Amino acid sequence: MSVTGAGRSGAVPIDGSGGSTAASGGTAAAPAAAAGPRVARDVPLKALDHVIALAKGAAGRDGIVSREDAFQLVQRLEREGRGAAALAASAFLKYMDARDAAPRARLTTGDLDRARPYVEQSLLNRLDRDGDGYAPDELAKMSRTGRTLVELGRALENEAKPGRTAHHVPEKGLAHTAKLIVDAAGPDGNLSGPEQLRFLKELRDQGRGAEATACDLILRQIGSRTRPTVEGVKPGELRTAMADVRAQLSRLDLNRNGYSRDELAGASPLVRSIFEVGGLIDSGAIVAAAPQNFAVRDPRPAPPPPSPATSRVEGRVTDALNRTSALPDRATRETLLAKLKDEMRRLGGNFATAAEVDAALGSITVDDLRQETAADSPVGIGAGEVQLSVGWGLSDHRFYATLDRSTGAIRVESFN
Repeated sequence: MSVTGAGRSGAVPIDGSGGSTAASGGTAAAPAAAAGPRVARDVPLKALDHVIALAKGAAGRDGIVSREDAFQLVQRLEREGRGAAALAASAFLKYMDARDAAPRARLTTGDLDRARPYVEQSLLNRLDRDGDGYAPDELAKMSRTGRTLVELGRALENEAKPGRTAHHVPEKGLAHTAKLIVDAAGPDGNLSGPEQLRFLKELRDQGRGAEATACDLILRQIGSRTRPTVEGVKPGELRTAMADVRAQLSRLDLNRNGYSRDELAGASPLVRSIFEVGGLIDSGAIVAAAPQNFAVRDPRPAPPPPSPATSRVEGRVTDALNRTSALPDRATRETLLAKLKDEMRRLGGNFATAAEVDAALGSITVDDLRQETAADSPVGIGAGEVQLSVGWGLSDHRFYATLDRSTGAIRVESFN
């Protein structure tokens, strides 16, 4: 019985991305050397029990898991944004199929019950002979199926944690996912359809199901909005997709106190996959592919120097004809700066101490704001909008506040 995820090739690792993907176009880097504490023996075993339960649930009334049942199970899990479970189920069912690949061979619920001790001994226990859990070097020796079970086990641990999920978790997942795609695209910034398929296949082949599904879903979102995926993805489209994800996150947590289980239940599959990746990064199961500044570097070349026909606005030389709107009054700028500082304080805690964040914010005044133009804004300015931005010393990214003059609505974004 042959099973693949969502009709495509294969599967990906949990011990990290190795920092970046190869720049040859559409290839994923091998995981970094595993590091960190041991993984308890029951982590992959709980994942194995979870996958067996999923397979049993996919069986027909006759208690048989057909090839079609298995395929539909993997597809459903991927559509739900459950990348770790999808890949673990696919790898496990392929493993079971390889034991008896005869044309009329069948997989029954009884076979699944008997499979647990076999898989435990053949895939897991042989690497942990002393019974004290899996050290990094032992994890590195695991088969792809074993790695997918460890990844799923770590993801299930994250799901079981009580309380709300902090804002930095999906931000880490989004930054990591975007960085994987940017690096896979290579120097030209484009990721063609064939390159996408090769990139996703290599992730899955390494046992990295959560990352593969997050990348796949964000690429599918871009493709559905613009053109058939085969024509490729450009950097600007990735930035737009990231902004869409952040907008969904804002709608999930209107009271800004973290994400409750009820709020997460209403998330889209893409957002759920971003949470899964972020949780694995936060728990140390994935080594982040990018510094956590929550932005994608602008791939465009540096703008040319300003022409002599310029005017000075709040200390910044800018092309007066390029501005989309007059500079807001000082009271409005103070309001926009307060919104910017709220966002900077929220994200700053992920890469600096509270004292460092307060010191950096305290040094920023309304006179440090600069007005953006439609030509140079990396996050976009719509008709009737005015945009101000500010940077700070803790990182090299800027924060942008955009005011819709007709409605008074303000949106805040960050970009590196």
